[in-house]
Amino acid sequence: MAISIQYDEHDVPRLTRGVRVLLAINVAMLFLQWTVVSDADAFAVLGFQDGSLQRTLWSAGTYMFVHFSLWHLVLNMYALLIFGPRLETAMGTRVFTLYFLWCGLGGAMFHLLFVRTGLLIGASAAVFGVMFAYWQQWPRDEVALFGAIPMRAWMLVLLFLAANLATGMLGASNPEAGGNGWVYLAHLGGLAFGWLYFRTPPAPSLDRLRERISPAPDYQDDAPPRAIPRTLP
Repeated sequence: MAISIQYDEHDVPRLTRGVRVLLAINVAMLFLQWTVVSDADAFAVLGFQDGSLQRTLWSAGTYMFVHFSLWHLVLNMYALLIFGPRLETAMGTRVFTLYFLWCGLGGAMFHLLFVRTGLLIGASAAVFGVMFAYWQQWPRDEVALFGAIPMRAWMLVLLFLAANLATGMLGASNPEAGGNGWVYLAHLGGLAFGWLYFRTPPAPSLDRLRERISPAPDYQDDAPPRAIPRTLP
């Protein structure tokens, strides 16, 4: 459920609690893949796949915490560090975390509806939702790409989006990849669910809507009769 975001523009973004926890979980999971659990076992249990959905229903929420490699993790966590702290400060830790998971669920749904093949892992869909929310709130805010290249927020989001689409198309057309490049297109589900989140009416609006459509109160039986106006012939 979307809520109105209130934020003091003079606040300095810092590493917030929710972003710190999400970062720690993803880093710890990759460390476990390197030391204790093999990639194949981690992907089989936590990764999202259409064929195993009935047996591993939880994978729709766990796939976003497993990554293929260090580079895969670094890209997602870098984007989360750029856009996440300021957005969490504005939304609150609880709402921000639920929004992150909501956008991740959107990636799983897009994979189930439009891709249906291959393995879906990584926080890309959830991060795309975070970037979209940042774009909605501060579209002309200036962000430093790799700490050196200043860009508007909307330009940086479009750059990430174009790179994601290009990667998906190249992977899908590459015979060596087995056509599994289309799995990248499932990441757009995070952006779509982010758009849906901000297009739903906030809770106060729903309360006012319920008041408008609620039935008129019934009159008590012992209430005095009302006068019936007479009409002229």
